[in-house]
Amino acid sequence: MKPRDNYREIPPNSQRYWTVDLQEPKGLHGFRFPGWAMADKVQRLTSQALLECEAEGAAQLRQLSPWMGLVLGSCWWHRGFDLVTEHPGWRADDNALLEYGEQVADELMEHDYRLLEVSALYTACGAAMRDRLNVVARARERADFSASGEAAPPESSQAPSAEERTTGQGGSTTSPRTSA
Repeated sequence: MKPRDNYREIPPNSQRYWTVDLQEPKGLHGFRFPGWAMADKVQRLTSQALLECEAEGAAQLRQLSPWMGLVLGSCWWHRGFDLVTEHPGWRADDNALLEYGEQVADELMEHDYRLLEVSALYTACGAAMRDRLNVVARARERADFSASGEAAPPESSQAPSAEERTTGQGGSTTSPRTSA
């Protein structure tokens, strides 16, 4: 890791950025959603790794370090430090991405990050990436869709009167849900 000349700022109210607090001495870590194509590739690789480790019964944290490093390196947006390891980009093949992840994990270890700290950052970043990639579920939540046939039948076949339209009485309304 190398210190930055200027601190990075995380834009307020931006859904692309998030922070994770490791407490003292490492403190607050900033992360940024890497972009749709890269995030999709990272999620695919990490999902495959978790499935393979579960199938082998060997899901130990230290065996997952290349995938944890890939997630952290792809999202890294620390306020005061840049990673030295160069990201190969979303067009890189799977092996190059996993090699990058292993180098990031090693770089973090060189700077006294314990395995449990790396795991905590990975868990938070993995959840944040899944949330941002889950576009369909988010759209459904915001629009408050109901499955076909689940909508309640209208109470009346008549359109609301002019008075009902101006006072908001008489019809059913749904308001979109908001999420943080």
